[in-house]
Amino acid sequence: MSKSDILSSKNIKQWIVGSCATLLLLSAIIAGNLVGCGNSKGVNTIADKKVDLTPTNELVLDIPRYRWFPQYYKDAIEEFEEQYPDVKVTVNRLGDKEDHTMEQYQTALTNELMAGAGPDVILTDYFTSDLYKTMDTGAFLNLSSIISGDKNFNMGDYNSSIMSSGYYKGGQYIIPLGYTVQIKVAEQSGLHKIGFDMNKVTDCTSFVREISNCLPKAQENPLFRGMFDWPILTRMLRVSGILLVDEKTNTALPDEVAIRAFCEAYQPYYDTDYDDTDYGEYTGSQYDLYSQGIMPFGYTSNNTDWIFYYTYLKTKSGNPVVIAPKSVDGGLRATVTNGVAIRSGSTNQLNAWNFIKILLSTQLQEKQPGNGRMGYPVNTAALKVLLNSFKTMGIRGISSGENGNEKVDFSLLTSEDIDHFQTTLNSVSSCTLLCEPMENLFMKCMEPYFKKEKSLDSCMQDLKRQLNLYVSE
Repeated sequence: MSKSDILSSKNIKQWIVGSCATLLLLSAIIAGNLVGCGNSKGVNTIADKKVDLTPTNELVLDIPRYRWFPQYYKDAIEEFEEQYPDVKVTVNRLGDKEDHTMEQYQTALTNELMAGAGPDVILTDYFTSDLYKTMDTGAFLNLSSIISGDKNFNMGDYNSSIMSSGYYKGGQYIIPLGYTVQIKVAEQSGLHKIGFDMNKVTDCTSFVREISNCLPKAQENPLFRGMFDWPILTRMLRVSGILLVDEKTNTALPDEVAIRAFCEAYQPYYDTDYDDTDYGEYTGSQYDLYSQGIMPFGYTSNNTDWIFYYTYLKTKSGNPVVIAPKSVDGGLRATVTNGVAIRSGSTNQLNAWNFIKILLSTQLQEKQPGNGRMGYPVNTAALKVLLNSFKTMGIRGISSGENGNEKVDFSLLTSEDIDHFQTTLNSVSSCTLLCEPMENLFMKCMEPYFKKEKSLDSCMQDLKRQLNLYVSE
């Protein structure tokens, strides 16, 4: 699938399905008088269901039916059954084994919630495309009183910036389990070849602007394949801290100056970001990919890829550079990758909370691999274990490269390297929940500007109009 297809087919389909499911849920719950009325400023009072921690002997879980379902969750279920042998755990598998499991999970779970049923624990990363609208419905239990009343649970064991992303309108409705940040690694010589100046990078917008400025020189290389291995537009906007909607006040485009500057910085890079050219699999030296500017920022789609390729560049006696573009508040902005909530109508709230505590335990959080759908662990002790584990990985191979046998020697990582990784991740100052519908609206409205078909003013007006309509739904 080409880069342009990534948005136009997969994401749009998920947006349509997810938005329809969310709107159905909103209609059903509003009809049931579970939603508090908002004032003219959009500050709603969520009608929380009563917390009831009466001991029961059942726990119901819904999980997607497909083979890549993370082992992390499976291990948590086994651990819960071992700790609470008197509790019957019912695991319902939703959807097909392979195709569109996220959409099927959303649809099936929404149908259950509309019928006043459903699991005790909801996996928010598989459930809905707009968690803010879902929280407004009162579908999730407010966990604040449970957290404050549990003397065996300490929120201080977790990254506070990440955990706060699940705090909404006065309550903790979602418990994040993992997160991602946009960290890139490059080779100093490769950056020099394309004229990339780190001194000009102060935040996400200036990072994107420098990418665009360096593009003409990078394209002089006949082997150039793009700056990155994946489109960066929504990823960089997501971590820029520039809000499309202020969820606390339901205000669309609260900082139009910032969003305009971001779009202007990105526009020259659009054609390269969504290039349809099939370059085929890269089989040359990975080091040349970085050092010769063929793909200056290489393969960093997954969370820990940057650590892998940082180590690779050290193995090749290179000079790796870690680039972590900051958000508007001066720190790193993260995005929640996976999280959980308790259904507000659950009759097994105590068991659900105990299951969530197992998911948050250092023992289980250490199994968060830091890649794919499973991001960095929110448990700070587990994060340290994850980062230190790289030093013990020995020598690993890279599938492509000269004769297919390039190596990465993780023994070259020093304690200073690990401290640097930890410091970088600890600089996360804010975090957001993923909201694809708004990102897709942004792309739909701004793409004519990126394609030079409409003016920036015209597209910005359309974006604000569409976001206001979305917020009012």
